[in-house]
Amino acid sequence: MDSVTETTSSGIFSRIGESLVGALIGLLLLPGSVILLYWNEGRAVQASTGLAQGQKQLVEAEAAQADPAHDGRLVHLSGALAATQPAQDSLFGLQDAGQVVLRRKVEMYQWKESKSSHSSTATVGGTKTTTTTYDYQQAWSEAPIDSAQFHVPGGHTNPEMPLRSETSYSADPKLGAYGVDRGLLQHLGDFSPVAASTAPEGYRLESGALYRGADPASPHIGDLRVRFSGVAPQTVSAVAEQSSGSLTPFRTANGYTIAMIDGGTVDAAAMFKQSRDEESTITWIVRGLGWVLMMSAFMLALRPLSVLGSVLPFLGGLIEAGAVLFALALATPLSLVVIALAWVA
Repeated sequence: MDSVTETTSSGIFSRIGESLVGALIGLLLLPGSVILLYWNEGRAVQASTGLAQGQKQLVEAEAAQADPAHDGRLVHLSGALAATQPAQDSLFGLQDAGQVVLRRKVEMYQWKESKSSHSSTATVGGTKTTTTTYDYQQAWSEAPIDSAQFHVPGGHTNPEMPLRSETSYSADPKLGAYGVDRGLLQHLGDFSPVAASTAPEGYRLESGALYRGADPASPHIGDLRVRFSGVAPQTVSAVAEQSSGSLTPFRTANGYTIAMIDGGTVDAAAMFKQSRDEESTITWIVRGLGWVLMMSAFMLALRPLSVLGSVLPFLGGLIEAGAVLFALALATPLSLVVIALAWVA
């Protein structure tokens, strides 16, 4: 691992200018946080109402035969998921693995930059000294890392990633007598490892994966490793729309989309409960994000006062602590008000 350390100083006037820019950003973040919180509650209400509508309309179906009377209805059924034409990777094949869904995960050995900073303010005058350390280490990454954006790109150059991860689907998946739309298959989880049986030119087999490079035990920048996983034919349960003998995502009257598919024989009530739990988790995560954004907005808006007070560090510390408490006192009730108004609306 390589490290580069730099020390910079900024005077009080420079810091005031930076804090004013930050205050402007804070003023922009505030309405953004309100919009996010309001949108999230609307999304949560739509999901709750849509799931309730769907469960009321749900009919039980038999996987062995599609009943034309159920066309356009939301159905629940359990049966064998299979594919006459298994999923095939566009580059490496692997059709012989017999998967309904096949996922290729590509990783490249690359340089990665991490940054850490420590600051101190002069006892008198408000001058701020910042020591920043840039660490460069080599690691496997599924996403390409742009080394041109590194603070010190020299000696830490990443080549272009020649191929990416990809998911492939069977051309004719079936759940019993029903065709299965890709929009439904995309919700399948529980992928299991799939071993490659042959290595194309330029690659080698390594514990069921493909490797491009000199030595897997000692990788170099630009080396590739490709691993596969898939969803094999199995018994599944689905809640989806029956449409001309196929299962497709169902859109409720309020525009919410229902597309559920789980491994095993699962009753409809359990599948709807799982969807409600997932939607609730998303709602609380976004609520937390909205609150953090609102806190940040108030903190940035009050930052110029803290910088002015840092001419005398004791005073600056008091103002900064007061700003945190003030931001907390504003952000928490305001977030709750926005959430309440969104639900009423």
